Amino acid sequence: MLFGLSAPWTIQSQVPIWIALLLLLIRPSVGLQPMREMPAVGAVWIFYFLVQGASILFSQNPLRSLICLRGDWPVLFLPIFLGILQVPRARRWGLAALGVSAALSGLLGLWQHATGSDPLGRSLLEPDAAGRFLAVGSLRGHLTYAGTLMTVCAAAFGLAISRSGRPRLLWLVTGLATGAGLLASYSRSAWLGAVAGGLLLWILAWRARGEIHLPGGRRSLLAGAWLVAAAALLVFAVTPGLRGRFLEMADVGSLPRLRLWATALRIFADFPVFGAGLGEWKELFPLYRVDFPYMATGHPHSDLLNVLVHSGFAGGLAFVSLWVALGRRLARGARGAGPALWGGPVLATFLVAGLAQCYFTDEEPAGVFWVLLAAALSEGTARHRARRSGSAPGRSPAPPSSPRPSLGRRLERGLKARLLP
Repeated sequence: MLFGLSAPWTIQSQVPIWIALLLLLIRPSVGLQPMREMPAVGAVWIFYFLVQGASILFSQNPLRSLICLRGDWPVLFLPIFLGILQVPRARRWGLAALGVSAALSGLLGLWQHATGSDPLGRSLLEPDAAGRFLAVGSLRGHLTYAGTLMTVCAAAFGLAISRSGRPRLLWLVTGLATGAGLLASYSRSAWLGAVAGGLLLWILAWRARGEIHLPGGRRSLLAGAWLVAAAALLVFAVTPGLRGRFLEMADVGSLPRLRLWATALRIFADFPVFGAGLGEWKELFPLYRVDFPYMATGHPHSDLLNVLVHSGFAGGLAFVSLWVALGRRLARGARGAGPALWGGPVLATFLVAGLAQCYFTDEEPAGVFWVLLAAALSEGTARHRARRSGSAPGRSPAPPSSPRPSLGRRLERGLKARLLP
């Protein structure tokens, strides 16, 4: 709950993660239980770190790569959150706290975009060509801010569809507020991720329409999809800054990201198997750079290319295997209107956005993503366990039924019932 309240606002939200890690180290059997129930995910997770360790041995500077291994700290969030969120109450309150906090952060970003002022007094806002401003929330960077909101937005609309009563209203408001902040961030990578997550959500909701209790049923899904699309088009039409930001993608030749990607592929071509080593991007960039202007050169602005540069084809294989294992587990752990309905869009949003930005090793967006995914996986595992035991999730399993008597025993009982009276 503490992490959920602080994650959309500050990097200090990692303090509760350290506390959770300490608690799980005290009782390791509890922390390892979710990984034992998801052996494929656990195996691929270990494989990822084994490959990262091997890339250190083949690095151009092994000591620097060993130090830079701390950049993969967010990947450790998965088993930590799984250990904590296997408790239903922690999962329920943690999601609610994150939803409320992210909604407030989204409204703050909308205020920043409209007024150009930061009520917290922490950030100088960057103006756009139309006189509006890029929303950054309290995270001082519009890309990081967008990364924290995009997965909450995807989860919120999925939860609004799958829940009922007051929780549905809470998540609908959260989805609208985080969506507004996401638009005001001007992050095109996060926009693309949100579109991918929204499309997957609609597909999953349509397939599970018989299990979703919405007023109007199928008509509500169709109307909701058209309403969201029309609202997005209207916002882009009446907001010159957003429209100009989106149309910039049409001028492909001027996109600095393409030059960063070309540089990353050049490095990968020279170090294809285990990569150049963790932390070597900044050292090798001047030697492999494409000679055109850049706006930022701290990383390749792509999660996949970042992994290929640092740990080569082996790292890319581990990276892709991790997502495949997580996606398969989500699909197996829930059916219909279950956790896959909102966990799947969260995964799709993060992956697609990560094709054009490094969110995988950015602590704030990665932390929010992992807690949402761990909550979906934990709820799916609980449902799967309940189906096997024949009880509803959150309830005590039904007492075992008596074994069916043998044919001879049934004949004996029938004869006694007729003869003994």
